[in-house]
Amino acid sequence: MIMLQGGECAPFESAYFVLKRNSEVAGDRDMIREATRIIERSLPDRAARLRRREAILRRVCFGLLFSSGVLTGAVLTLLPLLLTGIY
Repeated sequence: MIMLQGGECAPFESAYFVLKRNSEVAGDRDMIREATRIIERSLPDRAARLRRREAILRRVCFGLLFSSGVLTGAVLTLLPLLLTGIY
């Protein structure tokens, strides 16, 4: 069981997390990080901010992957032309 104490300005006094009997536990820090993530997602203001941040991150990742694909395609298309000297 994990018990997290709320801070002075937190909306909760304490939160308790009970682990399943046969759950694989990576470590204390991972358990506390996961418990903190669950608490942050349950708070209305923070949950909205986290969803916006995750949406922005997904868009940025998609843009980077798309750009790298276009660049790779351009290089692979131009490479034979540059190697043969026809341009």
